[in-house]
Amino acid sequence: METEKLNDTSSMKRHETRALESPTKVRYLVLLALALAVASAYLTRVMSAASTTIQREFGLSNEEMGYILSGFFFGYIWFQLPGGWIANRFGTRMVLPALSILWSVSAIWISVARSGIELRSARIALGLAQAGLVPCCVKVLADWFPVERRGVTSAVLACSMQGGAVLASGLTANLLPLFGVAWGVSCLFGCGYCMGAYFLSLVSEPAR
Repeated sequence: METEKLNDTSSMKRHETRALESPTKVRYLVLLALALAVASAYLTRVMSAASTTIQREFGLSNEEMGYILSGFFFGYIWFQLPGGWIANRFGTRMVLPALSILWSVSAIWISVARSGIELRSARIALGLAQAGLVPCCVKVLADWFPVERRGVTSAVLACSMQGGAVLASGLTANLLPLFGVAWGVSCLFGCGYCMGAYFLSLVSEPAR
């Protein structure tokens, strides 16, 4: 009898564990929010399609333009580890929307810059703001998805990154002739701002 009770107890625990680990619709809304986050980040990150237009408008040399383009990565590399620490310390629900707003503001700064130095400073700020994105995404996936599903969810984010890059190139090429550098870049900043508001309203505590 005792053996049967123990077996029944173990079976109930297994069923409870499976129920807790079963994916919910909220999980996939969270994944959608992350996919939008990385796509919107790449919308503001990719600048190569506009480089020749920017050079012409600002009268920049190839060397100066190279410094401007590399400014993003200068900020990005220095804030990767601090970005991960901040996500752990304060939680992704607050950190990820804050970062999205910061990189949106940085994109606006790029659009209103009046010199090469301002452009490079704005690109560095953009890199700093987006450096915490991947650490935040990794933490959210760990909180909301079981181990066996993280490969697929990570692939979704990777596809969103490349999709955002492709979309950014196409949009930039079409917006620049119509609005110029200032308004062309400004048209993209709202994506990050809206994503931050969506994530903040959606995510509360991770599913367990």
